[in-house]
Amino acid sequence: MYTCANCTVVACAAETKENLPKNCPMRNEENMREIYAEYEKEENHRFYTVCSSIEAQGYCQWPRLKETIEFAET
Repeated sequence: MYTCANCTVVACAAETKENLPKNCPMRNEENMREIYAEYEKEENHRFYTVCSSIEAQGYCQWPRLKETIEFAET
């Protein structure tokens, strides 16, 4: 299965969908709508925003364990 971890194109970050790899999961628009709907649910929204914030603070600087501790403290 192709995943974002395997991608070297990163067209999604550049918002150039026409350059997405042919086997990119983001090409399945119906699936992506369902995924984004899950992000917006109250029980998930805080989780992903806090995780994203912590990752942004320590990106390529903190080890994963420090990120986990930071998350546990929120």
